[in-house]
Amino acid sequence: MIVFWKNKNRLISVVLIFFFPGLLFPQTKEKKKVYIGNFQAYKSPSDSSISEKIIEETLKNFKAKGINAQKASQYSSISEALARIKSEEGAVFLSGYYKKVKDQNLEIFAQIYNPETGFVIDALNVSEELTGLTGIKLPEEETKESDNLVISKFVSKIVILVKINTGRKERTENVNEFLGNSQLGKDISFPIRKEDVSASAASTFKFLEDIEVVTATRTKTKIKDAPAAVYVVTAQQIRERGYQTIEDALHDIPGFDFQHTNGLYYNLAHQRGLIGNMQRTLLYVDGIPDNNLSENAMLGGSYKFPLANVERIEVVAGPASSLYGANAFNGIINIITKDGITNPGNHVDTTYGYWEPKNKRPGQAVSLSARGNSGGDNPIQYSVGAYYYQSIGPDMGGIQNLNPPKYGATTDNPNYNYKYDPVYSASKKMCGNSMCNPNSKSVGYYWSPAYNNSNQETYNITAKFSKGGFRFETIHWQYIQGEGTFANGTQQLDTKQRGLETGKFDKRNLARLYGIASGMLTNTETKDDGTTSTTYGTQGFSGSGWNFRNNTALIGYLHKITDTLSLDSEATVRHTEILSTSHEEEPKQYGPGGNYRPGDVNIYGNYSRPDNAYFGEERLSWNPSSNFSTIAGVMAKRFQVAKNYGSYEQFVYNNYAVYIQQMWRPIEKLALTGGFRRDYITTYGYASTPRLSAVFTPTKDLTFKLLYGTAFREPSGQELFSQTGQRKPNPDLKPEKLNSIELGAAYRFLKNYYTSVQAFSNEISNLILEVATTDTSTINGKTPTAPWNQNNNLGKARIHGIEADANAHILSNLNISINYTYMDGIYYDLPKSLQKSPSTAGRAGDDPAYDVYLQGYKELTGAKATVPSKGAIPSIAKNKGNLGVTYYIMKNLSIYLGINWVDVRRTISSNPEKSVPGYKFFRLNIRWEDVWKKGMFLQFHVNNLTNEQFFDPGIRAADGGYYPTMHPMERRNIWFSAGYHF
Repeated sequence: MIVFWKNKNRLISVVLIFFFPGLLFPQTKEKKKVYIGNFQAYKSPSDSSISEKIIEETLKNFKAKGINAQKASQYSSISEALARIKSEEGAVFLSGYYKKVKDQNLEIFAQIYNPETGFVIDALNVSEELTGLTGIKLPEEETKESDNLVISKFVSKIVILVKINTGRKERTENVNEFLGNSQLGKDISFPIRKEDVSASAASTFKFLEDIEVVTATRTKTKIKDAPAAVYVVTAQQIRERGYQTIEDALHDIPGFDFQHTNGLYYNLAHQRGLIGNMQRTLLYVDGIPDNNLSENAMLGGSYKFPLANVERIEVVAGPASSLYGANAFNGIINIITKDGITNPGNHVDTTYGYWEPKNKRPGQAVSLSARGNSGGDNPIQYSVGAYYYQSIGPDMGGIQNLNPPKYGATTDNPNYNYKYDPVYSASKKMCGNSMCNPNSKSVGYYWSPAYNNSNQETYNITAKFSKGGFRFETIHWQYIQGEGTFANGTQQLDTKQRGLETGKFDKRNLARLYGIASGMLTNTETKDDGTTSTTYGTQGFSGSGWNFRNNTALIGYLHKITDTLSLDSEATVRHTEILSTSHEEEPKQYGPGGNYRPGDVNIYGNYSRPDNAYFGEERLSWNPSSNFSTIAGVMAKRFQVAKNYGSYEQFVYNNYAVYIQQMWRPIEKLALTGGFRRDYITTYGYASTPRLSAVFTPTKDLTFKLLYGTAFREPSGQELFSQTGQRKPNPDLKPEKLNSIELGAAYRFLKNYYTSVQAFSNEISNLILEVATTDTSTINGKTPTAPWNQNNNLGKARIHGIEADANAHILSNLNISINYTYMDGIYYDLPKSLQKSPSTAGRAGDDPAYDVYLQGYKELTGAKATVPSKGAIPSIAKNKGNLGVTYYIMKNLSIYLGINWVDVRRTISSNPEKSVPGYKFFRLNIRWEDVWKKGMFLQFHVNNLTNEQFFDPGIRAADGGYYPTMHPMERRNIWFSAGYHF
């Protein structure tokens, strides 16, 4: 007994044996018998040595675990083997497939059968998660595993599956995941018991934290191990939820706010609480940048990138400049397309839909893809996707609420709050809650009854090819669009209409005839030779629209130096442009009547702006072990951007950078990552961006993250050099800088519930904001109608936020996803020299104490006004959330209901509307797979299911003049899709 007390483990053994003698002297029981059949080649050359190795190792390990295992490779087919051993009580039959392609890991697919029923009762795929990685090309040593290691992994897992399933129960979740919804299951028919509902529902809820991503570290990393907050949208979620474009998916991801203009900047997306022109989040397609070059923004076809040929979307929230450089400021979006090795096949689909009842505003789309490989030891892989979409777009006609800008105003109080003036309120009530006689000075929001300014026409072609270490990818898209509600319909024409030559004598043309007869719609111009020309307003309108094109090509080669060291070389050529067809049309006399004065308009064109860039990068990866990896790289970029709209004079600048990232795992449960990047940009000098993180995983279900990151946003070519009729250039701008601290936690409980929470604090300095100046001088031959606006480095910002995300597989046929975002941001240290406040603070009458201060400031300095030194960042909802419910009526028939909830939003101080109400936006998607034959699908999708009129805050100054105070969101629209996967 003394010896036993000295060794606690021995004492426990004695106690257990005393009370449970069966542990030492178990009752004799008949052992389970396992028959091991053949393993055949699948989409790869046959190799008998691999098959024999799998069978021998499996047989040996079963026997080592005390399980009676026996070869059954002598049977010519699975059905023969099952028939021969059907009578043996408790026996199971194991067989499978292997796939071995040159430069790819060995894959093993196993199926376990119950001979008594003939059905597959369990399944396993090993190494699929490694070879299935697509997107950013990874060094081979980061994913390469020996055949023996893969076989060893397979054997250890398959032995456990058989050992724990003594009752030969059908493990539906594994069968669905590894057979029913896999490519193997689509290519080969297996005897699977028909499941009416749960198959697809269970496969949707995979272990999210174990999904491997590449964007956060440029190496394969599980979400739970990534040193960043990462959100993934899978191909199955894209199908189930009816996402057509990247814009659709972003609405359901934590941390994003939107301003819907349904035209120019189609919808502005703001990540992590900082408004702008979509310049602080980088968009990649397979690791290739797609932001336009002059503005560094997600414009046109970038924001509307189609998803029919997409494998997954990875969204990294938070700064990533230490790896990706300039403008990886608030996050990165990486769209990863399907490839021809892991996802061969073809598809075609078509979509038709409309806004408003009776098919008044239709839209249609078609997409197709082709993926495959040449086979053999070193195959050529190809993947091509094409998309075309055209629509008239939503109808904003007749949405209007105009108010007098200075009703009752005085010189000392130009922002008089007319809303509470009893005389104004009474007069407005008499006119049906709208202005009786709106005129050129009216402010608010207005779009004419003839509105048709949200038209879209776009195509997108993406193709990628690879062979061995070589890869090539090209991305082409063009996006033609109307200006939408970006500007007020009182100062920009919001319709594209033919004139009297149509012969249609409706109310509109009758009004034109009256205008011509009365002399109101005549326009007399004097030519250079002294003669005059009179136009009678019959020509109609050409509308306003901004059109974009992006073309990109990348060539790369991955050179394996040793088993642990590789060099990846990339060269990229990019061309982005605003097309010469872009133009704007405005009335010479502002006001609601502009849409009835065809002969009295100004047409502004010559907006063509071609930009070019050339990138080169060398990236060295060293991975001596799973606990230690290094990435180091050098890169150079050359930009040639047009100095202005319609100008072929280009400004050339260069960006040179070096970077390094080091991951070290001192113990199994702790991973430390450090990174540093040094950039030199010829426009403004140096930028340094360090990064540190610690990821601690105390158990397999619990993860903690502590992150520190930095980033910078370089001033764009547009901000530096572009001059418009109201904005002057500023070549002295410095980059914005960000410092971020973040704490995250993620936990899976009861197997079917997974939740994560990220809390962060961001500090931004050198903010670039467009503000009004006091300068009215003539610059480059242009004299502004009011003092110039200009982009300047002004003040700082502080943003605190929380992003919470939860997913639950509630029932066998029911999945729920929910996320919540809290965001609280302020501008501070704003200079008193500003003419208008960029924050929500600064309206006269908001704060009596501040009004007293303003009056005192004026008395002491003689200046008319100043702005508060701090105030909340406008247009960002403090609270917002998304809820998605997927219900499987049958195995292949799902219904999805999504809800986007946005809280009230405070507006910029120039906006007469202090706030914009929140909303609940409902989406419905019904999808039926394998309708008449395998691969054929039907889909029915509805946006704004309740058909309510919601609004977003106005953009930029949003004073109700040129920029409307609020933007209407789309009303209900319905879409039907049909397609075929083959």
